[in-house]
Amino acid sequence: MRPYAEATWGCWLPAADPDGFIAQFDPQHHFIVELNGAPIGVIAVKEQDDAVLLEKLYLGHEHRNVGVGAALLADVVATAQAIGKPVRLRALAVNVRAQAFYLRHGFEVTHQDAQRVHFVKWPRDPASAHPLAPSYLNRSSEMDGQDFDDPPEDSVRDAQTIARRALVLMCVVAIALGDDKQKLVAWLRSSGLWVELSPNELDFITADEPNERQVINASWRSEALLLLLWSLDLVPKIPAATEVCDPAAFKALLPPWVQESATQFIEGARRRSDESLWEMSNELLDLHWTARDARINDRDCPNVNIGIIQERHHGINWIIGYGGAPWDEVATDT
Repeated sequence: MRPYAEATWGCWLPAADPDGFIAQFDPQHHFIVELNGAPIGVIAVKEQDDAVLLEKLYLGHEHRNVGVGAALLADVVATAQAIGKPVRLRALAVNVRAQAFYLRHGFEVTHQDAQRVHFVKWPRDPASAHPLAPSYLNRSSEMDGQDFDDPPEDSVRDAQTIARRALVLMCVVAIALGDDKQKLVAWLRSSGLWVELSPNELDFITADEPNERQVINASWRSEALLLLLWSLDLVPKIPAATEVCDPAAFKALLPPWVQESATQFIEGARRRSDESLWEMSNELLDLHWTARDARINDRDCPNVNIGIIQERHHGINWIIGYGGAPWDEVATDT
């Protein structure tokens, strides 16, 4: 939390305690999170009259983005659901990663001040509450390794899956930019990739006369395609956030424009490391938030084109998994 504290207050340990942190600190609400007997983080949960307050959810770097945080959060939500109360929490305004995490898990922003964004997740019908919901209100939190036998929520997609999506998306973008639709449709069918089209892509390609919005949306996907090709190590560097990519250049990399079959391209695909992909995800999230915050507050943002960065954000979110969401359903939360 140190970088966020310094960005918010200008120092790590302020001499003053404006929020009364020390006075409000209550050890009985704080629990060490353990995985296979080793401490990996801390969580603080407190029941209030009208809500369950999630005060803290901190994990070590090596245990982020692998499903641990999502499992802990689900436990808190289940606890609150069982007693029919909403979950409330707050995140520092500078911590856009945490904000995106809570938005992705169904929390809503209630209000924002200069330092923090405040969230809530309302309970479902109490009748649907899980009867065996765990309770952080009266037990310590210890997690067993077996809780993570299932694939993590954001499981990075493999190279072959990314390669198939890249081939399909290149055809969609090319059609939007005026390439021979009939030939590309025939190639998609003969290559077994027709079934890979998303519902929106299928609507666009099969329309006798796609509307202007469909054409624009399809052509803008070239920026998302850029991230797919970068993840496969076919593009060495992502252009600046104000620089539109050149989709014509992608034809030198992909069938059917090169002398390589779809099968050969897919089977030979290799992708960058998980660490590189997550670093790019965080970078694009920060850029997108910068642009969106500028728009919300009616400020200029000369270093980021929000249209470009939103598409690139979409591409990297799909690559890193986004809870297994299909292409059309991936969001670009900031």
